[in-house]
Amino acid sequence: MGNAPPHEDCWDKTTKDGRPGISVRDHCLNVGCIAEALLTFLPRQLKDLLPAGSAALAALHDIGKVSPGFQRKSEAWLVQRSLGARALNEGWSARVSDHAKISQFTVQELLGQSRLYPWAAVVGAHHGRIKGVRVSLGEPWEQERRRLAAELISEFASLPDTPPDDATLWYVAGLITVADWIGSDDRHFPQDARWEMPERRRRAQTALTTIEWRSVKVRPLSGFRDLFPEIPQANTLQTATDQTVRAPGTYVIEGPMGCGKTEAALAAAYQLIVSGKATGLYFALPTQVTSNRIHLRVQPFIHRISADPEAVRLVHSASWLAESRAPAELRPAYPLDPTHMNDDNPEEHAEAGRSWFASSKRALLAPFGVGTVDQALLGIVAAKHFFVRQFGLAGKVVILDEVHTYDLYTGTLIGALVKRLRELQCTVIILSATLTEERRRELLGLPDGQPASAAYPLVSGVAGSFLECACEPPPSKTIRIRNVSGKLPLEEALERARHSECLLWIRNTVDEAQETYRALQSANSQGGPSIALLHSRFPFFRREQLENEWMNRLGKSPSNRSRRVRLGFNPGR
Repeated sequence: MGNAPPHEDCWDKTTKDGRPGISVRDHCLNVGCIAEALLTFLPRQLKDLLPAGSAALAALHDIGKVSPGFQRKSEAWLVQRSLGARALNEGWSARVSDHAKISQFTVQELLGQSRLYPWAAVVGAHHGRIKGVRVSLGEPWEQERRRLAAELISEFASLPDTPPDDATLWYVAGLITVADWIGSDDRHFPQDARWEMPERRRRAQTALTTIEWRSVKVRPLSGFRDLFPEIPQANTLQTATDQTVRAPGTYVIEGPMGCGKTEAALAAAYQLIVSGKATGLYFALPTQVTSNRIHLRVQPFIHRISADPEAVRLVHSASWLAESRAPAELRPAYPLDPTHMNDDNPEEHAEAGRSWFASSKRALLAPFGVGTVDQALLGIVAAKHFFVRQFGLAGKVVILDEVHTYDLYTGTLIGALVKRLRELQCTVIILSATLTEERRRELLGLPDGQPASAAYPLVSGVAGSFLECACEPPPSKTIRIRNVSGKLPLEEALERARHSECLLWIRNTVDEAQETYRALQSANSQGGPSIALLHSRFPFFRREQLENEWMNRLGKSPSNRSRRVRLGFNPGR
């Protein structure tokens, strides 16, 4: 077996017409510069999490492409280098072609100590999944990989020399992956470009500017009234929240529906952001419908506080339908690149960076986002790119709304999410109408002997020490429940609406809701009350129209609540 080709000649990506493109060396240097640039945006509390050598780990991510199993994928390169016969004779096609796995075990050899091996694992995970079985690396090619590694480590500082904790490990994994995606944008890093390091670093900063990656900037506002002009004065719960939530920690705001918990949490988030104790905001709700509605409420708040014209990103499986503004895009250099054959999934990897920056998932990376809680929960389960979600949420204020609605399984995941978010220097604010004392203690991580108030409403939290602030209870309301069986009370519903009452009729299924709607329409006299129907089978655009109408009629500032019957179905059934 002869000497390996010089690493300077090894290609990293191919051009659209299949020719060898940017070299492994150039791409690794570019990604290292992107990682360096990303680190400059981090606040002190997040920088303190990271070891020296984080940018070096990012630069080493593709070093495994200096290998026969990977290089033989480009027939044009073999022909160009007159290596076709040698590749055939030496069986390059039978060699390991998963470059991420080779990168991982090359870095493992460089680290030397088994206690440091987890750092190598995050290098191998940059395509979204963790690699496992050790591979034979091959001596001639290993020499070239080590020669390239020496240059990269010299440029970006030595590798970490202390073992990581779990949160830091996956935070660095997210940094590496995001840097790789941005460093693959051929607008800023063309396939045939060769630069000195100052130019690479300049282009890295330009690339981040182009995709709108920036530190959050907020206006200095003087008080609650400036944040919410429509509210004349903060109520007792909002005042208690302001007095309690002053430092990063975990907090629970308990109070009945409509008491201003959302505004209290947003005001607290603003105070933490403006004082440099948080890097942004993610507001998580249990369903698409609730996240769509909160998105409309949070958007004007962000426009009030933000010094940049930054839209609030919405994230859930259908949020692309609701976005009013196209996000900045990456243009990866490998939309049809064959170089990832025999990786986990070539098409999936080729589109990964594009999808994260050009879809609703960008909300997790943007300074301000609203979405469903499952998008955050995917950061603590074995989902692809789970660590990118952790990277995006780190350092932010994360508001978890309607926590009382989750089942046992989701509630357990919520507990794990809260723990990980705190390890990532987040402030977690939990909103609920009804939490048991046991559940509150679990979420706050209180020891068994810690006394806790049974007051309601209540703002409590842990930020170094345990904090509680009881609030004045709201005026009591009387709700009468009457069971109705047999014939549907159609005439009673219409008669109440005729007397200026507003009725909401919830059925268990869409079919039942439609049937009741038709029956009410038939029984309604000319000039009678308005009757409306809402369910999940409407096309998205029509459902949006109906939801907006319902909010205008029934929301916080209704135009006219009376003489209306609203029909819906209970999706929980």
